[in-house]
Amino acid sequence: MQIESPGFPLVPVDSDNFGNVITLPGGTGYYILGKYLMDSTFKTVADASGLFDSLPANVANCAFAPDASAADDAHLYFIDSVGLNYAHIKRNLMNDSSVDAKAIIALPVEAMINSPLSIVGDTANGGCWLFYVAEKEGMYKLVNVYCKDNQVVSHSAVFLPCGGVPTCIDISKNNIAVQRNNASLVYGQFTIAGNVLDVHLTESVTGLSTVFIQSAFSVDGNTLFYVTEEDKKHVLNALNLTTGGVTKSFTTGKYIALKRGLDNIIYGLSVKTTSSSTVLTVTPNTAADDFSVAEFFSSVNGGYFPSTGWSNNPF
Repeated sequence: MQIESPGFPLVPVDSDNFGNVITLPGGTGYYILGKYLMDSTFKTVADASGLFDSLPANVANCAFAPDASAADDAHLYFIDSVGLNYAHIKRNLMNDSSVDAKAIIALPVEAMINSPLSIVGDTANGGCWLFYVAEKEGMYKLVNVYCKDNQVVSHSAVFLPCGGVPTCIDISKNNIAVQRNNASLVYGQFTIAGNVLDVHLTESVTGLSTVFIQSAFSVDGNTLFYVTEEDKKHVLNALNLTTGGVTKSFTTGKYIALKRGLDNIIYGLSVKTTSSSTVLTVTPNTAADDFSVAEFFSSVNGGYFPSTGWSNNPF
């Protein structure tokens, strides 16, 4: 198998918002490409064979966290048809990476198959909060568990408003958005006291593009970006969470998902994933809540977009 290297950076580095791919302070990084666990030297991680064998066809979200006891090591969490998986990734003095521990984490509330997964780190205490979705009789709960390594310490849950199946959870600062497969999303905020986290989802957005599956927050958490469709054209929407105002930008390409990158630019993954395609960038300007929107052609088969473990041809 030919392993493609990333075309551009898509790795959040906020120390308390580790994201789906991780870059550690020393420069070591880990990400998922297709069903391969990779490191920042673009090599597969040893002893990770079969790690993702139980993933559904639509690869579930994954989340990494740094290991407080080793600067180049990391924790990996992901949800598949078995449940919540844990793996510890170790890096030796020769800069070779390997998985040296695996576990299935016992959850207080069972996750739905292919649940989205998101993470908020607790750098002070060495743990993390994991967000996932549970389902019972057509009703959905947003569940968060506080984990230390592969042990659940505490948890809480909140019912999601009636709507479609949750497909993505995006977090920035104390803002959270949950996207659903009925062209809608709900968003709000969460508060933390000790290792207890409370979520308050108070607002919603409808009328999203039917192919759009992942929204993104700006680095300061004050703007929520999502894609709608007007007159068969895709429209990038920037919702100011303070004022409620929406700024719209028509795009040439059609975009399936957005992701904030290492450089705080919002990147858009094109619906087209073969041959050259357009890439969307939303760059923050000096003034608060001001952004420049641009598109350019990429020759890397739709670009590299790690949030759900996509390869260059995910469909």
